[in-house]
Amino acid sequence: MDSVIHSHTKTTNRLYTEPHNPHLHLARGLIHEQLGFPDLASADAYRALSLLESVVDPEECEFHARRRAEAIHEAELASKAAEAAAAAGNRHDTDDEDEDEDDEGTFVPITKPEYDDLIGTVYELLVRSLVSCACFRDAFDFCARGMGLFREAGMDCSVLQGLMGVIKRHYTERRAKLGREDSKEGDVDPRLLSAMGSARRVLYPWNMHEPDRKAPETVRLLNERVGTVAPKCEVKAVALPSLHGSHDKIANADTNAAGPESGDEVSIQLGLFAKEDIPPGEILLRESSLLTATNRLHDDLCDACNTLLPELSAENPPVACENCDDTIFCSRKCHDQAQDLYHGAICGREGLASIGRDIQDPRDKADCLYLLLLGRAMAMAATQGVHPLDLPEVKYIWGDFHDLDSNTNNNDPPTPDQSPPP
Repeated sequence: MDSVIHSHTKTTNRLYTEPHNPHLHLARGLIHEQLGFPDLASADAYRALSLLESVVDPEECEFHARRRAEAIHEAELASKAAEAAAAAGNRHDTDDEDEDEDDEGTFVPITKPEYDDLIGTVYELLVRSLVSCACFRDAFDFCARGMGLFREAGMDCSVLQGLMGVIKRHYTERRAKLGREDSKEGDVDPRLLSAMGSARRVLYPWNMHEPDRKAPETVRLLNERVGTVAPKCEVKAVALPSLHGSHDKIANADTNAAGPESGDEVSIQLGLFAKEDIPPGEILLRESSLLTATNRLHDDLCDACNTLLPELSAENPPVACENCDDTIFCSRKCHDQAQDLYHGAICGREGLASIGRDIQDPRDKADCLYLLLLGRAMAMAATQGVHPLDLPEVKYIWGDFHDLDSNTNNNDPPTPDQSPPP
């Protein structure tokens, strides 16, 4: 396991200096699959596929696949990768085009023979990972595309045929559950395939940003912050029954934490408690945060805090960003805070405002809202020059994650259908 983690770290560090190298994305995807993270493996495989498509259709692609020239000494490459990894959490206002110009002479385009060598493994990893995550709709789409490409190129598509068999078995079972009539043999309606999958909720072994939430100094820091927004409340560590078989015992918990009987497996989490009686209807917490999002486009809402914008004729009218066409703030205070905390990283970048907004399908609205919150967090991290997991707004949030069990793999690759291909 340690050697695999080391390979993951080494490959990730190289990706800091070669973000458009499909070889590295594929390599890390295979490592993620080996570690039992098909969700991460599918993301890496998709990046590799997107870059490889630029080899055969460069006019339609924004980013083009390339790698460092072989002439660069390995020691120099490792040094640059380490420097990039160390500085990754402290970058903001980075211009990718400037970086490309600085390093243009050290890169070479990915060739068609390299494309031919990689494309089969990339498609197989992508479909296999999506099936492992139970994202069958996307798996069906990429599997069909891959099989068509393989047949056209005269490549062996037996692996994808086996995975298509797994997808069709799921499709048959899903039709039966929905009470639908049997479809024609071989026909699949992708709309009936499940689009939402699942992933393991674990602490990644390469995560170096995980705080000790139950430490006295952490609780003390949080209480200092709570004192300014909820003066009648305090934060305490609480021992709750473990939901996933944690190895923590109540004997190891903070002696001040209340919870299950001694010896029971527990999860130590943070809770907000009243320090004094709070009458019904009294507002007990007032906290403003710039980690907000709305998925409605062109609403009269402040870009920073999402409150309604004042009228233009108001004594304190809304304030617009000087470099953006449609970014409006409810006050000068919100404008200045936004520039300092998140807007600097995205200011003046066209096309971002419409991403994830005005989604017609109500089933997709919640997912798009999470996307926008993630985007705001990334903008905050880039503007402030910190790692996203070190942002005060998210650092102490607990998601009921558990440690990675190095002795088990919870996501074995799917067993392909052994029946003859259709």
